[in-house]
Amino acid sequence: RLFLEGPAASSLAHASHGLSDTYAEPSARYLLRHGSEVLRGSPVKTVKRSPAGFEITHGDASPITVRGLCLAVPAAVTRTLLSPELRTSSPALEQAADFPSAPIVSVNLWFRGDAPLLAEPFVGLVDGVFSWFFDRSALTEDAGGQRHVALLAPGARALLSLPAAEIVDLALATLQGFCEADLQQRLSDSRVVKEPNAAPSLTPQVESLRPGQETAEPGLTLAGDWTRTGLPATLESAATSGHRAAALLHAFLERRA
Repeated sequence: RLFLEGPAASSLAHASHGLSDTYAEPSARYLLRHGSEVLRGSPVKTVKRSPAGFEITHGDASPITVRGLCLAVPAAVTRTLLSPELRTSSPALEQAADFPSAPIVSVNLWFRGDAPLLAEPFVGLVDGVFSWFFDRSALTEDAGGQRHVALLAPGARALLSLPAAEIVDLALATLQGFCEADLQQRLSDSRVVKEPNAAPSLTPQVESLRPGQETAEPGLTLAGDWTRTGLPATLESAATSGHRAAALLHAFLERRA
């Protein structure tokens, strides 16, 4: 996709706001404008067959009955929500729910002063503990008298057992190799976020086991970065799966109209 589809396919974009403001809130507004109902804070508990399609129990409210359904949650959660007879509609689901996972460790650092640390706001770091550097103040255009930067370490299992203070020291040492200023003196605050199961680890051994978006149950589709898209477990994979699941549901509902 990057190399065979022209310059536009390899152009980089970045979010100037948080992911909720970039994706979730605009999606909710779109659905509301088009006559949909958006339920918040009412987590789904179970999904089972009903004469009219599927019955969904959620929160403390009355069950919802729908004709078509897309479950866009992790594989392990999907397995928990589906009734036993629906789980068999996707034979690969049981294996997908047990895929190994990969962690992501991120370090947020706040430095006194507005001066940027690196020449570019988004940098890939090679052969180090951390793989990515983001100048959040530059990307969001909101320095506010200090510099907020983030370093990401995808798949860094060795960092999970380290105390936050040691991880911050590693992040500072990484940045110090590219900066002349004394970063320790400029540091005003820090925060370490560990996500042990941030994404499925789609190794060659499990790649062929990823389930598709379509199931053997008419009207039931699956979406998520873990489904079979031909892409790694990324936002692009999740979006691709969502488009495919939506197309399947649209065709199903058209046939039943």
